[in-house]
Amino acid sequence: MGWKELDDACRATLIDMYAKSELTVDDLPYTPQFERMCAEFYRSTGKYLTLHEFWRALSSARKTGQLTRKER
Repeated sequence: MGWKELDDACRATLIDMYAKSELTVDDLPYTPQFERMCAEFYRSTGKYLTLHEFWRALSSARKTGQLTRKER
């Protein structure tokens, strides 16, 4: 499951979670914060994404301009 398969509410949750993060999409993988975000996404939406699927959804959201740009 990826960005395209998520409904609007799940997309909004993902965007909001990323906005609260201090790290960029590229810096998130393999961090405890990333794993917490993925778990919180599941608790909030009931949609289970693997860590890889969660990162791909974030990456796709970034590519479509849905995420705010952060400084590295």
